[in-house]
Amino acid sequence: MNRAGGTQRLPQLIGLAKAKELIYSGDIIDAATALSNGLLNRFHAADSWSETMKFAEKLTRNSFNGMRCAKSLIDYSLSNDM
Repeated sequence: MNRAGGTQRLPQLIGLAKAKELIYSGDIIDAATALSNGLLNRFHAADSWSETMKFAEKLTRNSFNGMRCAKSLIDYSLSNDM
């Protein structure tokens, strides 16, 4: 199963016009632009490894099976009618 689907999912995330602009132009956008377009929910400076590790440690406190199930359900909901 192809999980990339950028040309299908991007318009759902940022709208048709902005998705076409990015796909057709091939422009590379910076993190701040990606954040403002809803493509990121957070970012840290390249030298801020400690913030990244804090978030990773937070995730590891969760149940592996619970996280796996949540991920599967989220992915399933993207391609199926509710």
